[in-house]
Amino acid sequence: MTLAALLAELKEVDVKVYDDISHLELIGWQQPRNQAMDHLQGCIQRACERREWTWKVFKQTPDNEKSHCGEIGKVAPGYEGDYYEQYHEYCIASIEADSAAEALMAAYIAAVKEDKR
Repeated sequence: MTLAALLAELKEVDVKVYDDISHLELIGWQQPRNQAMDHLQGCIQRACERREWTWKVFKQTPDNEKSHCGEIGKVAPGYEGDYYEQYHEYCIASIEADSAAEALMAAYIAAVKEDKR
């Protein structure tokens, strides 16, 4: 999915986060692409934290079709500080994409949709 399509979908599912990011469109993404993508990813990370969701983004091996994966998770009810992550967190959405910011944003959109069900 293209960045423009992801932004349009984000606008439908979470207007506040879209508004946080949208000023980049107003300036035509004039800043260097890396800075714009860093800003976009940071906005998504803060949105996850407001919802008390966990987030991960990682670079995948060349064997994978897409270069990055974004995951949004949630801490299970009743968690009491167990050291091992796998015992207290479950994945809401996991999406692969061609960049870290796109993967995280796509996973966030999928998680918001899942949360609304």
